Formats: sequence, C-alpha cells, structure tokens
Amino acid sequence: MPDMDRKTVIERAIELAKAGSYQRIEHLERQLIAEGYSNVAAHLGAPTLRRQLRHLSSQARGEPAPKGRGRKPAPHAPMA
Repeated sequence: MPDMDRKTVIERAIELAKAGSYQRIEHLERQLIAEGYSNVAAHLGAPTLRRQLRHLSSQARGEPAPKGRGRKPAPHAPMA
C-alpha cells in the first residue's frame, strides 16, 4: 500500500532547497534518489522549477540569487 503521507518529489525538493544544504541541483537530486524517490530528473527537469530551487537554496544560505540563464525580458515600449 502506498504511503499517502509521503511528500511528492517536487514538495520534497522545495523543502530541501529551503534548507540551503545543497549548492547544486544535482546534489539535491541525488538526495531525493537516496530517499527512495524515482524519476527525479524527469520531475525536476523544467527550467523554471530548477531556477526556483536554485533561488530558494541560495536565499536559505544568505547568498544573492543566482543569475538566470534564460532570455532577457524584452524592453518595454515607451508610453506615447
């Protein structure tokens, strides 16, 4: 019978990131695998989620937020 009280992979990843113990997402992924979660890379593969996890982890360690790797936002057109 599945453990209904167990957190989802994403919930646990966010919890670990907020603890600030992992400087790299790959280390966080290894911890989740060690805890028995499966398909970790697939669950954490979205760039937006990975960015959020890096931000939470850096914030928990009191470091500045990591620089984004995505595109820069388009400049706003001046108001006429």
